[in-house]
Amino acid sequence: MKKNSKFLLLLVTGIFVFFIIIPFFLIFLLSIFSSYRYPNLLPVGFTIEYWKNLLLHNSLLIKAFSNSVVIGLAAGIASTIVGFMAAKSLVKSGWFQKKRSLLFYTIPLLIPSTSLFIGVHLMMIRLSIANSYTAIILTHMLILVPYATNIGISYFKAIAPEIKEIGQTLGANSWYLFRRLELPLLLPGLVFSVALCFLLSNSDFFGTFLMGGGSIVTLSTLLYPYLQNADYGNGGTVAIIFLVLHSIVFYLTASYSNQKTKQRKYLY
Repeated sequence: MKKNSKFLLLLVTGIFVFFIIIPFFLIFLLSIFSSYRYPNLLPVGFTIEYWKNLLLHNSLLIKAFSNSVVIGLAAGIASTIVGFMAAKSLVKSGWFQKKRSLLFYTIPLLIPSTSLFIGVHLMMIRLSIANSYTAIILTHMLILVPYATNIGISYFKAIAPEIKEIGQTLGANSWYLFRRLELPLLLPGLVFSVALCFLLSNSDFFGTFLMGGGSIVTLSTLLYPYLQNADYGNGGTVAIIFLVLHSIVFYLTASYSNQKTKQRKYLY
C-alpha cells in the first residue's frame, strides 16, 4: 500500500513538473534570451532588450495592465453579487436540489463560447453598447455568474437555518441577521468568488477582443499578437507579467483564507 502511495505521489509530482513548472521556466528563458531554436536544448544570446522595450517603450503595457485590473475587478464583483443573490434564492427555495436547476444556472457554460459571444455581440450592437467596457464586463459575466452561483450555494448551504431562527427569536431583524451573521460567514466565499472570477475574466481573449472591437487592450489581447507572429521573446515577457498578476491575486486570496481558518479554529 505504501509503495503504491509513493508511486502515485511521484507520478503526480512528475506530471505537475512536466506540464506546469517546465513551461513556466521556458517562458522565463524566452524573455531573457534572443534565440531558442532546434536542436539547442537551451536558448542562447542573453538579453534584456525584451524587458526594456516592454517596460520603457511600449505605451500599451500600462493601459493593458490597468484595463485588465479594472475589467477583472468589475466583472468579478458584479458576477459575485449576482451569483450569490441567485444562490441565496435557490437555497432558500430548495430548487437547487432538483436536477433541472443545474441546467438552468450552468447553461452558459454548455454553449460554445464562440457561438455565445457572436450572438451577444449582435445584441450589444443593437443596444449601442458594443466596443465598450460595459459590453466586455457583461459578456464576461455570462460565463462567470455560474461559477459564483455554485460557490454561493456551497456557502449558503453551510449556514444552518436554526442559527437564523435563534436570531429572529431574540428579536433581530433581517438586515441585522444578514450584516452580523450571514455576511461574516459568507465573506471567505465572496473573496474566493471575486478572485476566481477576476482570474477567469483576465484569461479571456475572444470575448474581450470581440466586445472591445480591438480598441480596448488588456494583457490577453496584448499577448496574442506576439504569439501569432511567433515573437516569443516579447510574448514571454508579457506572459510573465500576466503570471505575476495572477500569482499575487492567488497569494492574497490564499493568505486571507488561511487567516480566516486560523480565526475559526481559535474561536471554536
